[in-house]
Amino acid sequence: MQRKFTEAVFEGAYNTIRGYIEGFVAATGKDLRYFVCSESGVESETLSEHIREWVSLGAGLHHVLMEDELLDGIKAALAASGDRGMLNRISIKSSKSVKGASFKFRFTAYGRKYAEEIKEMLGRLPEGVILADYSPVEKMEEECRGVELYTPCHDYVFQGEGVISGPVNLVVPLRGTLEAHPLIEAEKVKIEL
Repeated sequence: MQRKFTEAVFEGAYNTIRGYIEGFVAATGKDLRYFVCSESGVESETLSEHIREWVSLGAGLHHVLMEDELLDGIKAALAASGDRGMLNRISIKSSKSVKGASFKFRFTAYGRKYAEEIKEMLGRLPEGVILADYSPVEKMEEECRGVELYTPCHDYVFQGEGVISGPVNLVVPLRGTLEAHPLIEAEKVKIEL
């Protein structure tokens, strides 16, 4: 079952917001997912938000992708607290439903071992995740056989790029997995509102 996510913008101290969300999830005892955009490689802030934060030098704006059930619970709890506390009913500045997420990636591998790792990672994508614009190229240059790794000539090269898209709860962790591989460069996740 696909989980529904919303991008919520909180205003306040980062540690307070993060602690509140973590405590709320722990208190529910449910497996409710959320992703802090700045930590998860999700593109979120606009230029105007950067300028506003820089000029005010006050509490920052923090974008969080969270399951609707989690956001609804947090909104209700903050509404019940009124104006008390470090987080209160006006701490959530906006919220927008998220339809999906996507990111671009690219890689270049000069060894068959690394090429096989990349092929395996891209070959076992979770159900519901789509791999598009992907046409990898394998080159074998016999005249370069035996040449050292840090030269312009390699006997084997595997390179490619593509776009991965799908539900937030699958795409964001997958980006982290791919980005952790030393030969894969993953761009920030773009969310579709």
